[in-house]
Amino acid sequence: MAARLTILLLLGLWLDPGMEAEAGLVVDTTPRLWIESESPSSPWANVTLQCLATNTLAMKFQLLKDGKIFSSLSALETYARFPLGPVTADNKGIYRCRIQQAENHWGLISAPVEVTGAEPLPAPSLQAEPGPWILHGLQTELHCQGRLLGMTFDLYQEGEQGPVDSSHTPKPETTFIIKSPGNYTCQYRPPTTASRVRSAPSETVHVVIPDSLPKPSLESWVNLVIRPGGSVTFRCRTRFSGLEFKLLKDGEEVFVPMMSSTDPQLIDFHLKDLEPGAGGRYSCRYRFREGPLIWSEDSESLELVLTTGTLDKPSLSVQPQDAVISRGTNVTLQCLGARPNVRFALLKKGSRQPVQVLSPAGSRADFVLSDAMAYDSGNYSCIYFETVAPFAGSPASEDVEVQVDGLFPKPTLHPLSPVVTPGKDAALRCSGRVPNSNFQLFRDGESTELEVTHQRVSEYTVDFLLRNAKPQDGGRYRCRYLTWTKPILTSEISDPAEISVTGKIL
Repeated sequence: MAARLTILLLLGLWLDPGMEAEAGLVVDTTPRLWIESESPSSPWANVTLQCLATNTLAMKFQLLKDGKIFSSLSALETYARFPLGPVTADNKGIYRCRIQQAENHWGLISAPVEVTGAEPLPAPSLQAEPGPWILHGLQTELHCQGRLLGMTFDLYQEGEQGPVDSSHTPKPETTFIIKSPGNYTCQYRPPTTASRVRSAPSETVHVVIPDSLPKPSLESWVNLVIRPGGSVTFRCRTRFSGLEFKLLKDGEEVFVPMMSSTDPQLIDFHLKDLEPGAGGRYSCRYRFREGPLIWSEDSESLELVLTTGTLDKPSLSVQPQDAVISRGTNVTLQCLGARPNVRFALLKKGSRQPVQVLSPAGSRADFVLSDAMAYDSGNYSCIYFETVAPFAGSPASEDVEVQVDGLFPKPTLHPLSPVVTPGKDAALRCSGRVPNSNFQLFRDGESTELEVTHQRVSEYTVDFLLRNAKPQDGGRYRCRYLTWTKPILTSEISDPAEISVTGKIL
């Protein structure tokens, strides 16, 4: 889990004057590793690796080569230098570093740095900030991150002869400001014009003029069917910083007196002491504080249901009434209320939000689970509620169990990079159909789950990471997902995905 320090500062957040706020900035303490060369024109002649303890102080530094401890230094410092000398067959490899901030506690590990002793030099990375767009009033920057200190960086645009911009810096990175769309790459080289040494090009960044900003996501970790007077928190998440956020209910802006954040890329809207009329479909949007006054697309909406529990309890029935329903059948859950012109919600045990919400003209709602699959299995209930004052609502009906045969639909699995150099990380992305599932990775043809690190990308997706990949890690893999709670329901196994760990450090 990421090592994080929380600093109570209001950075990267926009709040209305007079608005009550709680904010925290998450500060990343992942160390950074760079190559320092005695002579940039002969970068591999005499090399030192420099490990920087980002935003913290380290008690001890450790350098790892090809996944094994190579050297350690004890020093209460913010950085450490590990001399390698001339690059030879003995010290070529993939290096990382990590720091110790407390006794017997090692923090995060740095990104890998490859010492090859060969040309071209390792490729830099290129990233657009705040995003790969050209918008009036918004400054678009391309951040080129190299591997060696003291280099000159060149920015290239497809269709142009030679670099469109250059920058010399003692740091291993630089930033270019761009004003036109196009396909961009960057490289770095020694500052002397006589040297022919240069890096491989970065991956291409495609910069465009967008019609609108990409939609954020809206999440909630509490039950969205609550009583009046209760509280709920909505989290609006993006990939960018320096934003103004808005929460909307049924398309209209909602004033939220309490907001908080632990990351400049998101905000939490805290709705407290909710009145009966606070129910509805909530969404969020954002725009940049400094830049064009255009808003993003609205997020997908979440429905908040408030019910007083004072109206008569509805009844719920299911068709067909088979004990086990065949996969692919249309299942109808019929909710019968005590009055017409109300809104009905279908609830599923274990789900934080309604499965479906309907507004029929009469006092009955027919909820249809089309082409039912195993993930539709569960215990269902329903409620109904008024959408005008006094906003009264019913308690939940008695539960009705739906059991659909078969397994969950198979997930998809693909490598983020099908070919990986030994010593680097290989990643396989597995995406399922049921939110917040447990994911498992297997070797093709084997039944034993692999114990590998995984990172959750979304509520439906995880990345499995094979750290410091070795040639024997190459091959075919499959994944599946399953529920956390009993009864444990599993998916079909995915189609195989193959990675190749090949090549050598030259």
